[in-house]
Amino acid sequence: MLHRRGERTCAIVDPGEERGLLEWLLGSELTPVAFLLTHHHWDHLGGLAALLARHPGARVIASAHDAREGRIEGVTEALEDGARFELLDEEGVALHVPGHTHGALAFHLPALGVLFTGDTLFTGGCGRLFEGTPEQMWSSLSRLAALPPETLVYCGHEYTRSNLRFAQHVEPGSLAVSARLALVEQARASGLPTVPATLGEELATNPFLRCTQPGPRAHTGREAPAEVFAALRAEKDGF
Repeated sequence: MLHRRGERTCAIVDPGEERGLLEWLLGSELTPVAFLLTHHHWDHLGGLAALLARHPGARVIASAHDAREGRIEGVTEALEDGARFELLDEEGVALHVPGHTHGALAFHLPALGVLFTGDTLFTGGCGRLFEGTPEQMWSSLSRLAALPPETLVYCGHEYTRSNLRFAQHVEPGSLAVSARLALVEQARASGLPTVPATLGEELATNPFLRCTQPGPRAHTGREAPAEVFAALRAEKDGF
């Protein structure tokens, strides 16, 4: 969710369910003027219809691919890769990041230093390959990894703890992974979120962004980054 302090409007990314959001909006007295959808999976847009029924004038911003394929209904702004859009007086850029799904988008707001990645890049991990190929996903992740390291990554799920446990399995000698995992364990034990994280943290600890590094290469016994990624993703699926 994005909103400007002192204003009554907001934008919501991936409204996966309606009840909690409707209650939160009522309590906050904010009015959503836009919904941004990273991909077509139900857990990311399940609350959209109910929210639009209450806020019929809101913009629905999503992938042009998903709009063409009829995977997301009611899209008012269908964005291709690299398309720029205005959101709460800020400029955003849509990045097509196939892998988890064919039409997946990430939304980057450079001036705010934030990146909404849906299920492409998770804190400490990445999404499963439901539709795309390892080569596509590695290319997508590499593209996100090239953004400024101070960028805050907002992903679609709170999977950081389990992701970092896998990262520690891949690079057991990594002090960066051990230190981050300890902080995450402490945060989750206190009921605190671990999202967002900086892209710099991800580059230091997320094995799926480190497929060119010695640790993941040695762990998988592969050299080519896309092959390292494929091996890691297959192992994580059963971890």
